[in-house]
Amino acid sequence: MIEIVDAADDQTLRVPSTLSWIYPRINKEFYPEVISSRLYSTEMTDRYGFRDINHVRFFFADSTFFSVFTFPLLYGAPGTALTEPDRVVLTSQIAEKYFGTIQALGKPFKIHNKYYKVSGVLEPIPPNSHIQFDVLLPFSAFPRQNMLNQMPMDFPTYLRITDTKKIESTKDSLEVMIGRIVNDNYSGHGIDVRTRLQPLKDIHLKSHGFDTALHRTGDRDTILIMAFLAVFILLITISNFVNLITSKSENRLREVGMRLIVGADKNRIWQQLIGESLVISVLACFFALAFTELASGPFSLILGIKLQLSVIDLLKLLVFFLLIALLTSLVTGIVHYIYLTRLTPVQVLSVIRVRHHVNWLKKVVVVVQFSMMIFLLALFSVLFFQVRFMKTAEPGFGLGKVVIFYEPFRRMNADFSLVKKDLIQNANIRNACASEGIPGVPTSVQNLILEGEDLTDSRIINEHRVKDDYISTYGIELVEGEDLVLEKDSFGFLLNETAANLLGADSIIGRNIIVDTYNFPVIGIIKDFQFESLHDPVKPIVVSNYFPEYKYISVQVDPDSIFPATRYADSILKLHYPDHTFAHFRLADRFEMMYEDERNSAQLVSIGAILAIIISMLGLLGLSRQTVIKRSKEIGIRKANGGGSRDIMVMFIRDLIRWVVLSVAIALPAALWLSYNWLNRFSNTFGFAWVYLIMSCVAGILIAVVTILYHTLKVGRSNPVKSLRYE
Repeated sequence: MIEIVDAADDQTLRVPSTLSWIYPRINKEFYPEVISSRLYSTEMTDRYGFRDINHVRFFFADSTFFSVFTFPLLYGAPGTALTEPDRVVLTSQIAEKYFGTIQALGKPFKIHNKYYKVSGVLEPIPPNSHIQFDVLLPFSAFPRQNMLNQMPMDFPTYLRITDTKKIESTKDSLEVMIGRIVNDNYSGHGIDVRTRLQPLKDIHLKSHGFDTALHRTGDRDTILIMAFLAVFILLITISNFVNLITSKSENRLREVGMRLIVGADKNRIWQQLIGESLVISVLACFFALAFTELASGPFSLILGIKLQLSVIDLLKLLVFFLLIALLTSLVTGIVHYIYLTRLTPVQVLSVIRVRHHVNWLKKVVVVVQFSMMIFLLALFSVLFFQVRFMKTAEPGFGLGKVVIFYEPFRRMNADFSLVKKDLIQNANIRNACASEGIPGVPTSVQNLILEGEDLTDSRIINEHRVKDDYISTYGIELVEGEDLVLEKDSFGFLLNETAANLLGADSIIGRNIIVDTYNFPVIGIIKDFQFESLHDPVKPIVVSNYFPEYKYISVQVDPDSIFPATRYADSILKLHYPDHTFAHFRLADRFEMMYEDERNSAQLVSIGAILAIIISMLGLLGLSRQTVIKRSKEIGIRKANGGGSRDIMVMFIRDLIRWVVLSVAIALPAALWLSYNWLNRFSNTFGFAWVYLIMSCVAGILIAVVTILYHTLKVGRSNPVKSLRYE
């Protein structure tokens, strides 16, 4: 399975789709070695997969769809399901919803006042498929047949290479042919387009940066962050376990010494140590499985996907946990064996030398543990402030005031002025406009030149086709010139500041520019606004008013009265457009979804950072307690000689801080590198990331100090006589 991917010469546009007539050319020149099928979504989404959750998803598909894909039909024949223009294929969920049964074959299904005959019922679409739909219609039913050969690269096209032995050679030939056809189509516009074929298995994790998509895809960076997070927490936990068990084992030195004196076998001692460690690890393993099952629900909510483990997956997870438990037990047992059996019984009973040997391991574990904790703290701070910046950054228009109504199946061309007149009668509606595109939705991409320039000077520009009052409805600032007004019976263009700078002319107002084949004057300059996510820089935009059709109706409402305003607007639109079905959403919701991956990552990293802090504090708390107990006699002598509680506290903090500072020196460069690499995904960031990284390091040091204060204050206030009685 291979998907066609086109990219413009300067990467202004990257889309997993191509021209509509690529499909018949492939079938003509490569059949039967290659079987292809086009798709067309009536609501081709952006790469963030936004859609109204209550809306039915329509796809147009070629009759070869079921020869390319293996979606199984419960009812119907795959070869004939999409051969006639009056046929329709439904998923089992839609069939049951509308007919009360999945046995809907042959029944009439109404779509926009037209009836189609159900020719197939599909099994539920697997949730891990990037092609998610409810209804399939044949391309012969496409409502704009005369526009198919004029439409741009809006058609995702999938190919199945039937001869597996010739995949690479066939792929190369296809890329050459498709590239030639696409560039022949665009060469007259001064645009160079590169085409490549993308294996189906790469779509989910290797489609980052595409401007459009059939469905929301995954993010490899997010998965790597989660994997590193899990490994770090696991390493912190293991280091805690090894450190605390090793510290505790010093209390058993005399026991081991006595057993060695009476002739105990060292291997039996090792087996005992391994066994004790294994019992603890296996118990922890079963607790972890139970916690995994309990936490799957909350994690599903955070990730926005359903996490469901089958019995086989649970068994695999159990085996994995048991292997980790075995590995941890072996490491702990080996450490004990090395430090408790390499010495003679006299050395073991003397205790002091053994402590000297164990101390370096404790220091290494403390350094590793706090390095990971500080690293996670730093990473969390960067993610948190970037996500907050994205949510609060000003896009350059009134994001929270606009509700979008759209017709997902077909466009409208009725006079909008009468509709607007009725809409603004409501006190909660301040303005309204109609347009072919809106912020946050992939726009029409055209070539742009100044009148009189050669086609080789063509630039790529994003076009917003609008009616009256577009910039006033959205609250976009007019920098120079005047707004577009259709009542003047003349057409013109507005450019944003980036587009005006791209043309390089000293004064662009009044000059004619050519967008595609339309030649009109520039009558105004608008301030740059973020019509895409903050991942992308502000791109050049031209706003035009020549296009007669529109798909979106934007309604500016009172933010405090969104629901009554939306209900009123919906009733007015149903009155004026009785043959159309509208869906609606808040524009702010769409922009918020653009950052869902980052928000999910920040939530998971925050949970991981909190876990890491708690685990590290528990480990340090136990370690400091063991250290204080072992140094009780020293503390008693110091207090007997006039040492104060403050001096003892400073002594312990000084001993710890040098190792925590070393942890900072290790963690900070790694955190800086990863943070800046992650922030490179965005053209707009919150800035000064290093300040927050340093704050994270300071927070890590404070956490370490606060953790050991409890035991140091307790022993510092104790009676020195009790301390001198120790041992």
